Amino acid sequence: SVTVPAILKAKMFFPHLPLIENDSIIEYDPDPDFLTKRSTEKAIEFIERNHESPFFIYMAYSMPHVPLGVSPRFRGKSKNGLYGDVIQELDHSVGQILSKVDQYGLTDNTLVIFISDNGPFLIYGNHAGSAEPLRDGKKTNFEGGVRVPCIMKWPGMIPENEVCLTPAMTIDLMPTFAEITGASLPPQPIDGKSIFSLLINPKEESPHEAYFFYRGGDNSPEWDNSEIIAVRSGKWKLVYPHTYPTLNGRHGGKGGIPVINGTGTIDTALFDMETDISETENLKDKYPEIVKKLSKMAEEYNNELKQNRRSVSWVTDSTTIQQRD
Repeated sequence: SVTVPAILKAKMFFPHLPLIENDSIIEYDPDPDFLTKRSTEKAIEFIERNHESPFFIYMAYSMPHVPLGVSPRFRGKSKNGLYGDVIQELDHSVGQILSKVDQYGLTDNTLVIFISDNGPFLIYGNHAGSAEPLRDGKKTNFEGGVRVPCIMKWPGMIPENEVCLTPAMTIDLMPTFAEITGASLPPQPIDGKSIFSLLINPKEESPHEAYFFYRGGDNSPEWDNSEIIAVRSGKWKLVYPHTYPTLNGRHGGKGGIPVINGTGTIDTALFDMETDISETENLKDKYPEIVKKLSKMAEEYNNELKQNRRSVSWVTDSTTIQQRD
């Protein structure tokens, strides 16, 4: 067993975790050691039932998010501790799903995308992986927090053994799927754009003039308290003054127990993402015209976002979350 530091325990509140199938809660607090295995088995069963029709699978594995869990077959099998074991099981599980697709002769007509949602949660140390040589990690808008692996496979459509250096975001996936399938997009304005042209030609230009990075203000549900943190256009990334969580060169925790993050500060900074993926050389004084151009983009986008914002739901009372007695 491990002891959670009092300073962390006082801030922790987690409702009992429901495992949901369709519209029903089938279990509370499932064993994390078997979440990867159970999810994979469900995906395989789905393919077996639907392989004669077009289908879509969104496989959002819980791992390697903390707390880590791995089935007995993979525990202790890697050279990189529990985190390595978890990654090995994920690799095996993805392989099982791809094998099932191949079994039914669907490989050449199936688009497969493997992607992460964010960079490593560095305060968890050996349970979090590494983003090096990228700067910082999860909960920041530096490259270590937002630049993640993305592998796509679609035989005959996506060129083999190619690397695409053009930025793209997960917001672009839905419009891409819509273009491929001929589906209509919702009437409301959305941020994403189809990157189908990038899939079939990795040297193609981005459909976006720029991408914009935000963070919420003081955990408030009010959008007006959000603030723009960075703008990415082509090879340039403009970062605005803000504070951010960082380890300041310290090591993260061990065994699933995090350390306390420090706080970093940054002034306005311009980075060349072709030559400086670690975001160490501030070029704002060398290229003031680029700073001006990206700042104008950010202002225009901010105004557009405010004009098109829609109401959101927000839970302010934790007792409204369904919990087990």
